[in-house]
Amino acid sequence: MVEVLMVMMIFTVLAVLTYQGFSNLLDTDTRSRTQMEEQAQWQKTWALLLQDFIHIRPRPTRDQLGDYQRAYRAGDQDFNVVFTRGGYPSLPGNSNMRRVAYSVSRDQELIRWSWPVLDGAPLAETDRHVVMNGVRSLNVEQLNLISEFEPNWPPLNTELAYDAVPRMIRVTIELESGETFQRTIPGLEHSPKSTSDGDLQTTLSQRFPALADPNNPGGAS
Repeated sequence: MVEVLMVMMIFTVLAVLTYQGFSNLLDTDTRSRTQMEEQAQWQKTWALLLQDFIHIRPRPTRDQLGDYQRAYRAGDQDFNVVFTRGGYPSLPGNSNMRRVAYSVSRDQELIRWSWPVLDGAPLAETDRHVVMNGVRSLNVEQLNLISEFEPNWPPLNTELAYDAVPRMIRVTIELESGETFQRTIPGLEHSPKSTSDGDLQTTLSQRFPALADPNNPGGAS
């Protein structure tokens, strides 16, 4: 009887140790899979951001009301950043540029907005894509003319032309968990001062003929 009890105790101990080892193995596998999924999501997010920002184009636009909009704008109430992006394959009769914007929703979603045409883009054609969830904030900073990063573009108290774009951009993403990730992305060396001679409409129409052509909503120039 004692021997039977001893064997049962040994088997019980072995079973407990085996279960604990198997449970730890499952936990480790789950954590590894979660970390791999998070890393994959981060890689996709940064790849998309990088692809958009390195294809910035110094091309201003006109909205549905005919008002001029800057080629690159950051720090306003609508979006964290909005700009003209190139680099897409060009179809016959269409421009290879479009407007792109990023914002964070109240549901902590990092959202990418895009419009297939530049000038007078109808709201019905807006493409809204959730890039990542669990994002507390998105901070986009631009290198100003005195080589300091600031959240506004154009920089405060600086008169820049409507086609001016920053030469360096710093993107910071803060997660709901409190983690912060940051990348610095090269922009363009194109920050001309605002022209004081002539009317804004005349100046932009001369430099960008598509802005004055109502029959060219794609804005090929």
